Amino acid sequence: MMTSLTTFPKNTIQQSNLLGRLILNRETTEEIGHVKEFWLDPTLHQVTAIVSESGLLGRTKQFLRWEQVEAIGEDSLLVSLALEGSEETPQGSELVIGHELWTNDGNKAGTITDYCFDLQTGAVVAYLFHSNGWQGITDGVYLLLPEAVLSTGTKRFIAKADQVKQAEQFSAGLKDKFAQVNEFLKKDLARTRQDIAALKESGQSTAAQVKEKTQQATAYVQTTVSDIAEQAQGVTQQAADRAQSTLTEAGERIQHTAHDVATQVQEKTKTGRAKLEKTSASAPEETEPQEANQSDV
Repeated sequence: MMTSLTTFPKNTIQQSNLLGRLILNRETTEEIGHVKEFWLDPTLHQVTAIVSESGLLGRTKQFLRWEQVEAIGEDSLLVSLALEGSEETPQGSELVIGHELWTNDGNKAGTITDYCFDLQTGAVVAYLFHSNGWQGITDGVYLLLPEAVLSTGTKRFIAKADQVKQAEQFSAGLKDKFAQVNEFLKKDLARTRQDIAALKESGQSTAAQVKEKTQQATAYVQTTVSDIAEQAQGVTQQAADRAQSTLTEAGERIQHTAHDVATQVQEKTKTGRAKLEKTSASAPEETEPQEANQSDV
């Protein structure tokens, strides 16, 4: 069974869902920047600061303390600059994204890729980790409750082995995503072959339908690539690149197949027109001698 955010309190949000969101000055309504990252105190499991980036290529960075956040909406974060921000990392705070997850029996279980926290308090409700297959935990993203964490550092979490083993799955892994895409491709290519057969029989042009099919397939692949890219945070870059490359190739295969369909449609249409023109051109030549013979009589 897979767990989702709907099982958490209403005000819970995934940290990654806020990245890039607009930050506004509550007092002046002016734009401060966009959310670059969150820092938290892993011993207290509490968000301590938000890094705002602004200016050319996001070169201007500013730390905004959690106490300065007045509201987090669907479109922006409202913060107060009446309280001074900082240009330094909050003491005792860590990014934690990318931290290795180890168990207290000395085994590496995966990598922290995200966390969910309460919008009102900033308290972490659950960490998300990507499994490396330890103890039969299949590929995917799993939940780790804060109370399972025993100690933290600048690079690693150590958690209770029994709770890591019993972690609930939050989302499917890369293998599941690949399986979904492969299944989609098989079905889509089968439908495309059926379209080609139908075109040969009917001779009707369905270029618009082919175009629509290509757009739908491309959108599906792009969405899946995006999902995998999010899951690949903290996973090896090689795995992320492989996912990107495989799915891009899949999209190209669909586009090439659709192009072949369109080409056959065009050739079929040209052939049909040529036959009609030939028939039209030959019809008068066959009737003229008959008329001549009748006049001779």
